[in-house]
Amino acid sequence: MKKMLRMTVVFAIAFLFAPLLSTESNEIDISRVMALIGPSFAHACPVGEKVMTAGHVVLRRNVWGKRVDLRWSWEDSGGRSGVAIAGDYDEYRDLGEIEVKGDELSYYDMALFLPPLDSEVYWAQFDKKSLQTVRKSAKLKYYRAGYAFFDDLPDTGASGSCLFDGNGDVFGIVVWRITKNMQKTGVATLLLPR
Repeated sequence: MKKMLRMTVVFAIAFLFAPLLSTESNEIDISRVMALIGPSFAHACPVGEKVMTAGHVVLRRNVWGKRVDLRWSWEDSGGRSGVAIAGDYDEYRDLGEIEVKGDELSYYDMALFLPPLDSEVYWAQFDKKSLQTVRKSAKLKYYRAGYAFFDDLPDTGASGSCLFDGNGDVFGIVVWRITKNMQKTGVATLLLPR
């Protein structure tokens, strides 16, 4: 009898808290993802207390191999805008930071855990016709060597976007796309605590 009562309590708690633990949502907020317009079209992700993007977005070199200082105009869907300046980068992980001037930012939360495989992940990219930022999703395929791989291609210009889990928390930055043997794969650098 006690065992049955204990099991009932466990199931009741699981039922009550399941919505809080859900990893699937159609209400992922991309309004704070920053569209960068300038020497390239890309995105940036205000997460934690930093603004992150793909390293290849912030790193350009001239013909002599010297780094070129890059600047963009930025805006988000929430009405904020300003100027973005290329900052530090990690070319081995294809991860970069930018300094932002202009309106005050609102930052996304960093995910506490990596989402499970086969869960839905989300990012922002440009609509090809209007250049408005739109949300896209895919299934998470696997993790390898500090990267997340998902089953759809981010479009050109999606580089630097936040990669969101189903709760709207950020766990990566969109960096590449791979097409090989008719397989389409998106790649994001994981934002692991250092």
